Parts: sequence; C-alpha cells; structure tokens
Amino acid sequence: MSRVYLDYASTTPLDKRVLKAMKPFLMAGFDGGFCNASSLYKEGVFVSKKILEARKSVADIIGGHSDEIFFTSGGTESNNLAIMGMVRGILAISNSNNVVDSSDLAKVKPHIVTSNIEHSSVLETCRALENQGIVEVTYISVSEDGLVDIGEIKKSIRPETILISIMYVNNEVGTIQPIKDIAKLIRAERKNREEGLPIYFHTDASQAALFCNLGVPQLGIDLMTLDASKIYGPKGSGVLFVHRNAQKNILPIIYGGGQENGLRSGTENPAAIVGFAEALRIAISENSKESLRILELRSYCLEKLKNVSEKSEMSNRFNFSLNVPIDNPDVAPNFLSICLKSSKKNSDSNLDLIDAEFIVLQLDVKGVSISSVSSCKISSEDSSSYVIEALGKNECAKSSLRISLGRFTTKKDIDLFVKAIAKIIF
Repeated sequence: MSRVYLDYASTTPLDKRVLKAMKPFLMAGFDGGFCNASSLYKEGVFVSKKILEARKSVADIIGGHSDEIFFTSGGTESNNLAIMGMVRGILAISNSNNVVDSSDLAKVKPHIVTSNIEHSSVLETCRALENQGIVEVTYISVSEDGLVDIGEIKKSIRPETILISIMYVNNEVGTIQPIKDIAKLIRAERKNREEGLPIYFHTDASQAALFCNLGVPQLGIDLMTLDASKIYGPKGSGVLFVHRNAQKNILPIIYGGGQENGLRSGTENPAAIVGFAEALRIAISENSKESLRILELRSYCLEKLKNVSEKSEMSNRFNFSLNVPIDNPDVAPNFLSICLKSSKKNSDSNLDLIDAEFIVLQLDVKGVSISSVSSCKISSEDSSSYVIEALGKNECAKSSLRISLGRFTTKKDIDLFVKAIAKIIF
C-alpha cells in the first residue's frame, strides 16, 4: 500500500541532501568526522572546524553572530534552556546585586508572560517553575483566530516581568503571531526601566523556519528556538539563539565539560549540527518557491473537501469547518485545521461532531498518516486539543484534524486522503 503522509508539523523526513552532508560525520573515515571536537589531534580539530562553519552558517542565515548560536538536542531543550536558564540567571544576578533582596523573593517573584497555545515544552516548563514557587506566570488568551492581543501583553507586564515567550507559528493551527510588534513593546518597556530587573523576549520559531522570515535584527527578539526535525533535518538537533545582550543573564541547565561556550555541556554531535545547518540553508533558499506550491496544495485540499461535503448523497452527510481562517497571511501555508461534523441525511438536527481520533485510526488503516492533536504532547487520558479549546471552540477540541503539508506532498496525496476520509464517513 502506498502511504500518504500529512503530518509534517509533527516531524519531517530527512532530506537526502542533508543526509549527504551528515555522512562524513557518521562513520569512520579518512577525515575522522566521527571524532570528538574537543580532541587536540587533527581529526578532532577537523570536526571542531566543521562545527564552527555550521555555527557561522546558521548565524549568517538568521542575521546573528556565531557566538549567539547554541546547538542543543532539539526544540524542547532549547525552550527549556531559554526559560529555565533565563530565570535561574536573573535570580542569581539579581540577588548578588541586591536588585531583588532575597528576603523579598516570597513577595516579589520573577514574572513570565506567555500564551495559552504555546508548545507543551514552553507551557510545562512555565508550570514546573510556577509549581516550585520560583516564578509567577501570566497565560495570555488568544482570539478565536488564534492571535495574541498586543494590548493584553502590555497590560500583563509588571516591574518584575523578566521574560515574555510567544511562539512564532502555532504547531496545531499555524497562526503566525505579531512577533515584531511584541518585540517593539518589550524594547519600549526596557527603556522605561532605568534600574531593576531586565526583560527579554523569547520566541519558539520551530514551525516558522520553512515559510517565515527568521532575521533576528528585523524580528527584534532576544532568544529564538529552532528545531531540525521540523525542517527536514535530523531529529535530536536544535538551536537556541541568544542575543549577546541576553547572554549575561542566562545560566546553563546542563553541566559538564563546558561545551557551547559553557551554556550547553555535552559532547557535540557533529553530524546533527552539520545536518541542522544544511537543512536550514535549504529551507531558506527554497522558501519563496515552496510557499507558493504549498499554498496551492492547501487550496486544492480545501476545495476537494468542500466538493465531498457538497456532493454527499448517502445516508450520512459530511461537513466541516475551519478552526482558523486561512484567507489571510496570519496562518502558515502548510497548515489546515478542520473540525469534522456529520448528520443523517434529511435530518433537521444540528450536525454531530465526529471523533477525530477514530478518524485518524481509520485513515491509518487506509494508508494515510495524519494527526488530530499535537504529537508533542502524549496523554492517554485526554485526546482533546488545548489549542482548539483556547480558540473558544470547545466542541471541536476532540473533533479536529491537523492537516500539515510538506516538501513531498503532491496533489495525488491530497486526492487519496480525501477519497479515504469520504469512505470512512459515508
């Protein structure tokens, strides 16, 4: 059976061009690419040089400096390091400088602002720090279109606010947040603070690298998370960009040999690092052309689904609604989030919601790989989507499909998917 893959937001296959770049670092060879970059002999020096080249490549692509690029094991670690590392660092520095007296920490805790649709690695990290009594967190709600309100963020900022973390592109519905406007707000707040705690802006851009501008000078962010597994690179590879001005206030969360300029210890994985750099290079170079192709595919998919809904004449009537509108530039082109509904033919009652998890399993039998909720949060107790609930669509939280298109998606894939879902529902 030929399989159809429509879950690119979950993870992407490794591009053959990326694998080619990684191969010299995976096996024993003349250059010793498998060797430890910290070694003093020539093979180690060779590996260290290649890591430096990869670091510079990533820095050049996003408009940063090489010493602002820190390689990690992926998006989850980068998000943890950005949040926990910044909290730990600011607490330590603030206490030593008596900016916040230690006796007052029970009264004045560092404060974080984030949204209620962030990736689980951001939300769970914030909750863990919150539960430990280390910080206070404000979770900003979003509109029914999945967008944060700049005014709400502004209202949430306090003198003790040290970090605002808002994702660039949502991993379930694809909404693109106004990162530049948020950054402008934070810069204004920073200017108003003549003394006291610093404030920084972090964005999880894991889902943004394929279709959005990553230029850190234009975005105005202080910390940015990237993940190779979302851009056709190797799993277990990521980057945290940390602006030079923010590095003085961040501490590591992993200790050891002091790799990555002391911020992320552990023997470097040269294959994963080189793979990340190559995957990012390809993504940026093909951005414009691929965006247009994916937009066309998404429109085609939506039209095919509408045709099935309009022409259904069997005992069951199929319908669906969009969880967020896609006829504006605030949704990444590779996302299509739909709420599934059906009813008996000629029924005057409202459409019944369809269990999306059931549809996912049935589609799997028919050779289609797709998700109902984010694959990054595992829960055997609740299959509902907290992102869809946050949009005010509680009734669709267990009835939504996330259709995410990618580099190898074709119209034939869309045809097979629509045909399969029609057979299941009818």
